Amino acid sequence: INTVAPGPVAPTGREPSDVISYLATTTAMKRAASADEIAEVVTFLASSRASYVTGALIPVDGGRTAI
Repeated sequence: INTVAPGPVAPTGREPSDVISYLATTTAMKRAASADEIAEVVTFLASSRASYVTGALIPVDGGRTAI
């Protein structure tokens, strides 16, 4: 069992809310993720390429947990 812990995610097709915009400034990358960026990690974990990854919590947060 693996877990993905996303950081702030911008809504698809519209401007992010003030809360998401603020939270984006708290990441090392200074921006919110796109839903596609989060989905790429989920897709990897669901694939056979991640067959030896287990019990992991994967932060997909633009470096937010690093700062």
